[in-house]
Amino acid sequence: MIIILDKKKMIVTREGETIRIAHSSTKFDRVPIYLIKQMIVIGNPMIAAGVLRLLAERNVSVIFLSERYGKSMAYMGSGLSNTIDIRIAQHITWNNPIYRVSVCRWLLNQKIKGQKQNLLNMQKDEQILNNPIKQLDKCLVEIDNEKGVFQLMGHEGLAARVYFSTLKNLLPEKWKFEGRNRRPPKDPVNALLSYTYTIAGGHIMQALQKEGLDPALGFLHVNQPNRSSLMLDILEPLRPYLDRFVFQLIDDVLNVNHFSTNEKTGCKLTKSGRKIFFWDWSDYIESSNDGLKVKIKWVMDAIKKLFKTD
Repeated sequence: MIIILDKKKMIVTREGETIRIAHSSTKFDRVPIYLIKQMIVIGNPMIAAGVLRLLAERNVSVIFLSERYGKSMAYMGSGLSNTIDIRIAQHITWNNPIYRVSVCRWLLNQKIKGQKQNLLNMQKDEQILNNPIKQLDKCLVEIDNEKGVFQLMGHEGLAARVYFSTLKNLLPEKWKFEGRNRRPPKDPVNALLSYTYTIAGGHIMQALQKEGLDPALGFLHVNQPNRSSLMLDILEPLRPYLDRFVFQLIDDVLNVNHFSTNEKTGCKLTKSGRKIFFWDWSDYIESSNDGLKVKIKWVMDAIKKLFKTD
């Protein structure tokens, strides 16, 4: 179960192993802690410290989102596990340029292959996709032969431009998708992509902390204060799968009335749109075949196999 707290007047307290969410002086809900998989906090509801402590103890991720444009999100979960060996191997691998590039190469290979598959799934006419598929294949070849992280990211950037410019011609015109944009997103597709990536980041952080990996030490992304670079690394090969989730929403579930737009905040989901989004998201993350949790484990297991211990 995903709990969404998006009203300023909400008061959230702990009652034993239960979370009490008061909507008013007379209306409230009680949710057992074992049912909660993730908590999304939007704006400034009142949450007791005991609630956050209980969620951290149970490794339930919490994502804090601002209603104001320009404010970054924040993640909260449990502390790192006591499994120190995996973090030592992670640091050894990062400190060796050859080992580090091997991790980066795998991450980007999987991402671009996923983007290529998305295009093929959306358009069966090979002639229309002939040029973009050739360009993506060329990026894959270049990545296999590249020996520097910054050079690898250059090929990834080119692949992303090819991918999103092609999507512009494949998605229905009603969504007004003109390519990837953010901060703020200008159209519903970009709003959904950014929102989905952000929410997925909370699940990745939850898995990293449980596994004992160092979230701050990334391979692809430059390490910066207050940034979970490894979370962003793991997100890269997952983006094409998250894109498919978004494409399914705009095909079958959401319509243009589930979004609002203004000059400052750009385009974003309405409250009714968020309700629909999270209804489908809950099913998606738990799917045993192609769900997000399965994919996160796949990526983490793969990069751990590339870690070195000497």
